Amino acid sequence: MSEFKFKELENYLLTLSKDKAKNKFASVYLIYGEELLYKKAFDILLVAVLSGTSSKALNYEPFEDTDENIYEIVEKLNTFSLMPGEKIIAVCDSKIFYSKSDTESILKKAEEAYADNKIKKAAEYVVSALGLLGLSFEDVCRTDGKLKLNIVNEKKWFDKIVKYCVDNSLIVSAPEGNDKVLQKAVEKGFPKGNHLIITTDRVDKRRGLYKAINKNGIIIDCSVPGGQTRSDKIAQEAFIKE
Repeated sequence: MSEFKFKELENYLLTLSKDKAKNKFASVYLIYGEELLYKKAFDILLVAVLSGTSSKALNYEPFEDTDENIYEIVEKLNTFSLMPGEKIIAVCDSKIFYSKSDTESILKKAEEAYADNKIKKAAEYVVSALGLLGLSFEDVCRTDGKLKLNIVNEKKWFDKIVKYCVDNSLIVSAPEGNDKVLQKAVEKGFPKGNHLIITTDRVDKRRGLYKAINKNGIIIDCSVPGGQTRSDKIAQEAFIKE
């Protein structure tokens, strides 16, 4: 249907507010880019879509895109709501577009999350990285396993996160296939009034899922200018604050 930048979200919703037709919201939304921005966009969209419902708790259900959840997500999307108004199924902080080439940046995000004392989030990143490379927790407890992750120096944070994963019975599984399951569901369509919202920090525009959402729904780009220099950082912060 269309793709637009975060800054255009307000105008998009304003246009829809003038539309008196029912089911005016898209059946699927993909919001990607800078985490702070995509979470803000998600909150704004959530309020707008559910504005006519009596209870957010009954009309909104968030999921993680794990292998155990993916088929339940599709089932929920294809089930008519017993409550009046719109129903939203959300896949928040999704890693469904991640690939093997992303493992280095994923581990960097894990280390940053650990430094911010966001242990659960760091663990999710580590589990994703291991799944992409087909490694188990036992593998990365050995030196050769760490080498596959390009962890050559002592990384106490990594060992602590692996221990957290094991202690909390987290499961490493290959994510391949989940995007195709969602792609088929998006292409088939959902009952009127049911909506899927996916938020993620990165996308692969070559993937069938991305193309299916672009054709059948709305994509909101929340990415910010790149670069690591001081001037780049200042520009990025200014962009986010606008």
